[in-house]
Amino acid sequence: MKEPAASEEPADPVDPVDLVNRVDAKNPPDMGTLSEQERDELFRRCALLGQLADQERVSNASLRGRAQEVGVSYRTLRRYHTRFRRYGLAGLAPRARTDKGKPHNLSPHMNQVVESLRLTHRDAPVRHVYELACQYASATGETPPSLHQVRSICAQIPEPVRLLADGREGEFRNRYRLTYPIRHDPHRIVWQIDHKDPLHVLVRDIRAPSHRRPSGEVRPFLTMVVDSASRLVMAGLFSYDEPNRFTVAAAIRDAMLAGLTNEHKPFGGIPDEIWIDNGKDLVAHHVYQLVEGLGIKLVPGPPHDPEIRGIVERLHRTLDTRLWSTLPGYVGSNVVERNPRAKAELTISQLDEHFQAFIDRYHHEVHEAHRETEQTPLEFWQHNATPIPVDESVLRLLDMLLKEPATRRVHKDGIKYAAERYWHPELSVLVGEDVLVRAAPHYAAPDEIEVFFEGKWRCTAFALRSPQGQTLERQVIVEAQRRQRAHARTRIKAASETLRTVSPFSPFSLTPPAPPASSAPTPKQLMSKRRPAHVLDTVDTLATANALDMPPAAHQPDLFDFLVSQASQAQQTQQTDRNNSKGETR
Repeated sequence: MKEPAASEEPADPVDPVDLVNRVDAKNPPDMGTLSEQERDELFRRCALLGQLADQERVSNASLRGRAQEVGVSYRTLRRYHTRFRRYGLAGLAPRARTDKGKPHNLSPHMNQVVESLRLTHRDAPVRHVYELACQYASATGETPPSLHQVRSICAQIPEPVRLLADGREGEFRNRYRLTYPIRHDPHRIVWQIDHKDPLHVLVRDIRAPSHRRPSGEVRPFLTMVVDSASRLVMAGLFSYDEPNRFTVAAAIRDAMLAGLTNEHKPFGGIPDEIWIDNGKDLVAHHVYQLVEGLGIKLVPGPPHDPEIRGIVERLHRTLDTRLWSTLPGYVGSNVVERNPRAKAELTISQLDEHFQAFIDRYHHEVHEAHRETEQTPLEFWQHNATPIPVDESVLRLLDMLLKEPATRRVHKDGIKYAAERYWHPELSVLVGEDVLVRAAPHYAAPDEIEVFFEGKWRCTAFALRSPQGQTLERQVIVEAQRRQRAHARTRIKAASETLRTVSPFSPFSLTPPAPPASSAPTPKQLMSKRRPAHVLDTVDTLATANALDMPPAAHQPDLFDFLVSQASQAQQTQQTDRNNSKGETR
């Protein structure tokens, strides 16, 4: 036998188990992933081992004898025994090739380089990645990949990883981000607010010409408030323009007052939480202060995360498929498949009527979330919800959720606001006064406005065209007129009582003393036909001051003083001329 050279180290003996470990570095698959055929093959291999499977160490002679007995090679049986003792029964499962789906003539390092180049270059095409990989291979001495290999490596990158690498957060969130349904406590009232901007329905734009679209058509916006547990639609506001912080505030107010303002809506009250969008232009600072003062927790959702308000988002989709698509003027969300002949036929008020009718039916349908109890949203609310009612003190606080106050003058026919007249019996004592009014943002003139005077709430004025204005009784108008007259006479009587307490020697006396008798004409009598009224008032003031032995107020000579002096000189000249003429006659 040839001895090894002195400069060469003797080779270590090769252990069959270590050889198998180096060759098979891949862990065995889980038993649950095996198909029926793979499980049959696994048990067949286990049967080949027989009693040898229970022995920790087996001699080569025993393995060769067993191999001849079952008709397999010694090396195959040794590999089965080694994998069974190392991994258990799963080690006998059939294995796929470790290089399946990978380039055979490309090193693992180069494979990783191609993948890294694709993930670090946003939206890079395959050709660009191929060119970069070839440059790297020529610089490092690696085998350059082919264009087909680069395309195959890029295609094997998972789609979620590619979307995040390309910065497509929205698409990743909508298609692949992990979600979990939120279970809401039926006894805890949580509202979700969201906008649909704009709706997929065209309506006729009947606003003033200065605000009207040139086409005469517009797609309106819808702001909805939905109860998370019962799925009740607490409020829905339509608008021509994009919703703002006043729209959100008005929606919250309408949802709280739903049971007070509409007898067909036996719900409302103060909720425990309100989930809203995190847009800075949608939630004003005063809304935060108000809801916190009422004990409501305002939960702004993360931006661009509609899944947090998934209930109201899903309701918008329901409206698309069950309501908007059935109305004339529906255009759909796909601009490519949109019907170019779609025209607006409804007004926004008619669209609101269709919406309210659908919501009434929706509240009496068994919702999918209540399949176990077979309850409609309205029944679920009546059986589980315990809201805090809105009293008079809370009602006045909710006025903060209306639009910014506007100053209006109270006329004899009411208050003019948004091209509409508003009336209330309380306005009878405020005719001619300037008041502050607040109203909810609405696509048309609201039916009610809140009126404030001298820092206090006075009344809720109603529009003349509203149902309350159309059914107003004549007796209410007559009583308001009597109240107006009585209020005015009360003020006049109070003024008279005040003057009776004033001393007759006070300068505030209204009856001036009689002027002293004099044969000579006074300056007022000379200039009464030439001077205006305000000049006569000045002379009266001077005469009154002289009669009361009060010195007149000192002032600089003006035009009136000059005219008075000229008149006195002319009078003296005329008197002298008359005396001279009488002397000559005699």
